[in-house]
Amino acid sequence: MTGAVQIGSNSLRLCGNAATPIRYKQVFHKDLLMSFKAMSADEFDVDTIKQVAFIMALQAESANFNQVTYDDFIDWLCQFEEADVLGAAGDIIGMWMNNSKTSVVSKKK
Repeated sequence: MTGAVQIGSNSLRLCGNAATPIRYKQVFHKDLLMSFKAMSADEFDVDTIKQVAFIMALQAESANFNQVTYDDFIDWLCQFEEADVLGAAGDIIGMWMNNSKTSVVSKKK
């Protein structure tokens, strides 16, 4: 799923797909699904949100992930204000969750 999220004055194009958890692990060496599972509705990990937004932004740009480093993430993050990222957290999570929803209708009744 590809869409835009507003972070402060920046409209950020994001793309979430089946490769997102793999790319996330490739760059950050953590399991994305376990990171989301550990979050609750009342308390979420801001770092995970920033990191998944970074991965989804690179996917939207068709970046070469063989060359992506943690320093690239830090450089990318510098374009945003912390409060703006926090304000967009719900939209970022929503975009990822919409991507991971199943679209198959159960045949059981």
